[in-house]
Amino acid sequence: MTVKNITTIDQGDFNEHSITYEEMNETSEQVIDQGSFKIYYKNGEYEPQYGFFNKLYPGEKAERTYTFKSLKTQEPLLVEYGSDIFFNTEPFENTLKWSMEIVTVDTP
Repeated sequence: MTVKNITTIDQGDFNEHSITYEEMNETSEQVIDQGSFKIYYKNGEYEPQYGFFNKLYPGEKAERTYTFKSLKTQEPLLVEYGSDIFFNTEPFENTLKWSMEIVTVDTP
């Protein structure tokens, strides 16, 4: 699994956090389940990813973008990736995680 890009776009009253990523099954004889993301906020709230729960066949690759929306009061802490994380209330020890910090960029 490779994260290609994480962006946050200010939409006025809320933010959109988009994650572009690629998953690849590098096995030669196994069908594997795709993982999923979960975003955690500094206020203790969290939201799992909905959708993209397919299987990858040997040598198969999938590139996707998933977007979380959040109120401005929900400051992101981190994004977690793994299998079976949908119902957990805090990040598991052995999952991939990316720290998130909103950076404001002025555009001309």
